[in-house]
Amino acid sequence: MLMLLLLIAATSAGAGLVRMVVTEDDDVVYIDPATVRKIGSLRRVRVIQDLKKKGPGGEMSRRVFWEYDCVEARYRGLSITSYSGPLGSGQVLGSVDSAGSWVDIAPDTVDAIIFKSVCAP
Repeated sequence: MLMLLLLIAATSAGAGLVRMVVTEDDDVVYIDPATVRKIGSLRRVRVIQDLKKKGPGGEMSRRVFWEYDCVEARYRGLSITSYSGPLGSGQVLGSVDSAGSWVDIAPDTVDAIIFKSVCAP
């Protein structure tokens, strides 16, 4: 019964997510298109990073709220929450809610792929 509930929860958690890229570490990065918000030349989007191996804080996934500047080709994190389970499930292990510094988008990176997706006309 517990396995069935976990399967249903994992399926529900992934509903609406779009798999964007698998990193060189086999981590999978998803965006939630329903969360893309346009504010002038800025785009905000929620991203889930599903880790293959536990991160430094024991996390298996992270939900990150990113902001992209479509004119200046840069991005910054607005918030991040780490979870003990996949796809933002399980126990919350930590959370930070403060805007980071702007970072230029380097070519051929996960950030460049997301940038092209959310800033496409």
